[in-house]
Amino acid sequence: MNELVIHKVSATDEIWTSYYDKWKEDIESFFPHFTLEDAFFSEILLLNSKNEIAGVFVYQDKGDELHIELDYVSPDFRDQGVGKDFFKQMTSQFQQDGFKIMSTLTGNQTHREYLLNVGFKNSPKHPDLYVRELI
Repeated sequence: MNELVIHKVSATDEIWTSYYDKWKEDIESFFPHFTLEDAFFSEILLLNSKNEIAGVFVYQDKGDELHIELDYVSPDFRDQGVGKDFFKQMTSQFQQDGFKIMSTLTGNQTHREYLLNVGFKNSPKHPDLYVRELI
């Protein structure tokens, strides 16, 4: 796999909105509560691999907690290590930004398995809450 390149974009960036429109139905199958409007209150990172957008990571800053709104990889790039590469590359940056924990909610079994595979743990606070410590 080629190197993963990560770009921060705005919620109005045409590359982001086109990507979202292209994959909206699949995104909704994993993140049924996410809407394009949620991106206006979030940071958006596009994940590029092999000169294509491989995925997107959308999160909100909640003090020392990074709350993941959307952590999505396109079907053509799944099972190629994009998620692992992303977290490996970004963990130290997230720590430098002052985050101590990452959290996300999911009711999707495939996404749960992915989260466990990239180092998240199921929280005893809620069956759909997954967390990963950054300290």
